[in-house]
Amino acid sequence: MRRILLLLPLLCCTGCMDLNMQLSVDAKGGGNLEFRMELLDQMFQLVRSRAPKDGIDFNQLEKDALKGVIEENGGKLRRYSNEVVSGVRVIDIAARFPDAEKVFDKLGGRIMRLESTPDGVWTWRVGDTEYGAAFNDLSSELLEQQLAGFQSVMQGMKVKLGMEVPQLVDTNLTRLDTKRVSYDLDFDRDIGKNQGRAATDPFRTLLAPKYVSFKGITRPESKTVDNDE
Repeated sequence: MRRILLLLPLLCCTGCMDLNMQLSVDAKGGGNLEFRMELLDQMFQLVRSRAPKDGIDFNQLEKDALKGVIEENGGKLRRYSNEVVSGVRVIDIAARFPDAEKVFDKLGGRIMRLESTPDGVWTWRVGDTEYGAAFNDLSSELLEQQLAGFQSVMQGMKVKLGMEVPQLVDTNLTRLDTKRVSYDLDFDRDIGKNQGRAATDPFRTLLAPKYVSFKGITRPESKTVDNDE
């Protein structure tokens, strides 16, 4: 999963992409992850050609390799497909793991991680990289210049993130209730048709690191996911 998530900074500068990632963490520390991405295969191959410079091994996207890593950590790869349909690369993955912290430590790397504090507050972070931080710190004027350069290639992009946790503490995503948060961006709707701050503000949210802090987890004992779960 890390190899997919490491693509996000690059993919955020490519258009015609539909990305949906849904994550849940339960009170025992287990997690469910669903990830689906649709991207023009020509653009996917371009990103792939750049991957070695970013330390990304695309062989880890193969089913057997990904399944092996997940199962080594007591989890189960529930669904997997990686195919090209009418020129569009479609990657669709669903996984369940009994220890979310362990899996994120193994697979998330610097792109996605789950951390805890002694007082029992956990924080899930995604996109907390130098790249994301640099864009987040830009002034509105400089960000508008960056947007002007990216706008033509980002048309058609859609990004959805969702997370459910035992008890929400803090987040920079949209709160749905005391357990659920979401992020929903349609580039053409939220950025492309707007100007000035009305465009740069949602553009900043797209590139900025995202976090969800929560509590209500007890550290899980070593276990595996049952086939019937």
